[in-house]
Parts: sequence; structure tokens; C-alpha cells
Amino acid sequence: MRLREYTAARAVPRYSCAISPGKHCPLFGAGAVLQGIGGITLLYLGTQDCVYYAQKAALEHRLSAPSGAESSRVLALQLSDADLIFGIRPQLEQLLEREARRAGTRGVFLVTSCSVELLSEDLQSVVDAVGRRTGKPLALIPTEHFRTFSYFEGMEAALSALVRGLKPRPPQARAFAVLGVRHRGAERAEPVRFLQERGYTLQSILPYEASLDQIEALPGVSFTLVLDGTGLGVARSLQSEFGIPFVRFDQKLDLERITEAWRQLARLTGEPLASWIGAQRREAAARSEALRPLVGGKTFFYSQVILYPFETCLFLSRLGMIPTCIFLGSVLDHTDESRLALAGQADPLLLQNASSDAVEAMLAEQTPDYFIGAAGQAIRRYPVRHVNFRTIPVEAGFSFYRSCLSQLGDAAGAAGEEYAR
Repeated sequence: MRLREYTAARAVPRYSCAISPGKHCPLFGAGAVLQGIGGITLLYLGTQDCVYYAQKAALEHRLSAPSGAESSRVLALQLSDADLIFGIRPQLEQLLEREARRAGTRGVFLVTSCSVELLSEDLQSVVDAVGRRTGKPLALIPTEHFRTFSYFEGMEAALSALVRGLKPRPPQARAFAVLGVRHRGAERAEPVRFLQERGYTLQSILPYEASLDQIEALPGVSFTLVLDGTGLGVARSLQSEFGIPFVRFDQKLDLERITEAWRQLARLTGEPLASWIGAQRREAAARSEALRPLVGGKTFFYSQVILYPFETCLFLSRLGMIPTCIFLGSVLDHTDESRLALAGQADPLLLQNASSDAVEAMLAEQTPDYFIGAAGQAIRRYPVRHVNFRTIPVEAGFSFYRSCLSQLGDAAGAAGEEYAR
């Protein structure tokens, strides 16, 4: 498929038949959010493979977590053949009620795999009934992989479930929260650091580092920062329910949107930032122009994770680079603007990426000048310059934009290294 033929992510063909239980399944996205929150019970419901890998991921998380870190109580419920034929309502209702009444349990989250779609069982009514009887928060998160594209949809669903039903809280003066971040480093990201240096309090980082108490206190913050697209739904929900404004710093390689995000933050805080924002934008634009002669006309494959694919390819295209193949991972742009703008400049091949072998096979077919994204040792066999934009620790704003320009400059060779200095 070519970019200009794009209709939906699920319509993009795969270049590999490999199936990875995790990268593309929303079940694991929901687990990634919920397994690090203490005081809740996380119930996985699915077939043997689903619940095995889900429980394995939960155990790995617990083993790798810092000492003393909170974690949820995880139960894996395997569906039998009889369950698939006769249904599961009575047994599930009994188990949910037992868990909800368990001492210390503050909430129960039922995450169902795609196999549960086949039952046509009204599980939402089960969850609602138990919630009414016990007075505890219960939530159903159906991760229907037959109808979804990536595990990020599971993360978004889990985050929405966590903030559903929150109650108003007294305002916390000069307090803000960061939404969507699932990796370390957000507390030092450019906009967060700016706010903390001016006396603002970082209330929480959801979902990377947030307790139930912090989540319940979210309605009291003055505003939120969205540093990753998975937090956009939560930000909109908090704005709709409690009037809490949010600023989007998730569009990390669109210079105009970065500039507008900083202007919005200046309006919210009353900080006189016009001259600083103008200077930062001019510097970023000047660095882009300085880099253009080094990378202009160069072809690239794209396989970067976490960043929005069409936005990032448009960023590279505006530097004069030419996309010849885009491997879509699990992240998608939240709007069509970048995709349509990119399609006006180029018409690269578009593929879903199921494995690193797929990328290597395409490299063997046609070798670009640059490969953008994570790559294994095999890439060394090909005469390509490799750039993997650093997304951990988490960064945003003008700082991240400049960092990506510097990485491209480094990859361009000796001239690029001089540029980076």
C-alpha cells in the first residue's frame, strides 16, 4: 500500500506474518497501566495464551520495579471450552464480589481478551451489579484485539477507566499533572522543569508514577500537560468534567505546535514568555536550515516507536529528506493533518511492522540512505546511516526538537558532528 491509498491503520498490509503477543494487543497495554497501581485487583479474563502472557508480564513488572514500589493484585482467569459454550456470568459475578469485598481492595478492574467477544455475554451488567452491591469502583476494560490496531488502545482505555467517576476536589493552587507518560524522566522534561523552577507543584505523572490517592486528587489540579498521546483522552475528560485546561506537548516534532503549546502555557501561568518563545523558535528554525544541506535529498525508511509516525516523517520531509518506506508500529497520529500534508509531498510504501525481520527483509530489497528507528545488529550489514530518536528519558518542547536535529546531524557524518557542536 502507498501512503496516498491509506484509509485506516487496520487496512495497512503486513510485511511479515509473525505474531507477537504483546506489541499489538491492547490487553498488554491495559496491564502496563494498571499493574503498577496498589490497592486494586486486576483480573485478566481470556484463553490460556492470553492470561499466561498477561500474568507473565505482571510478574516481570513486579520483579523489575524498585524496592517498595506499589503493585496491583493480579488474577488470571482462563476460559475453558465449557465457558466458551455455556457462558461465565454466575462464576464471574461471584469472583468479582469476593474481590470487591476483600480487605484493602479499593477497586477492581476486569480486563477481557478478544476471545470474550465470542461469548456475547453482557459483562458490563455484571460489573455494574457488583459495583452497586459493594459500593466499590469496578470497571470493565474490553480489549477486543479482533477490532483494534495496537496495545496503546488498551492503555488509553485503562487510563479512562481510572479517572471515570472521580469526584470534585478542593483546588490545589499552582499544582499540575503530567498525563500519558509511561517511561522515566518526565519530571525533568522542558515544560515540567520550567514550571517546577517557578514554584509549581507536580502532583502526579500518570500512568508512570501515580497512586490511587493521586488519581483521586486529579480534579483539584490547576491544569495538565499531555506529554504523550495516550494521555489525551484523560486530559479531555478532566476538562469536560471539571473544567481543567490542558496543554499538548505530545506533538513533539511539529515546530508550530510546540510554539503554540508554549504560548498556551504562558497564558495559563501569566509568565512573560513571548521573547523567550520567539528566540527558541528562531533558534530551532535556524538549526533546521543549517541541517538541510546535509540531509536534503536523502532517502529514509521509518520504523520509530513512541513518536507519531506521520508527524515525524513530515518533520524529516520538511528537512528535504525523502520517505520511501514507512513501517507503522503501535503508535498512530491523533489527527490526519500530518498524514495529508506528507501525502502532498511524497507517496512512500506503507506497511505494518510485526518484527525486526520484516524491516531487515525490506532493507535487503531496497537500501535507503537513512534508517530511522530502533534496529538490531543486522542493520550493520547495510550501508545506511542509523538514527533512533531518543525518547527515554522523556523529553518535550524545543529541547526535544533540537535533540532530534542534533542526532540527524551526528548521523550525517563529520559535517554533522561539527553542526551538532
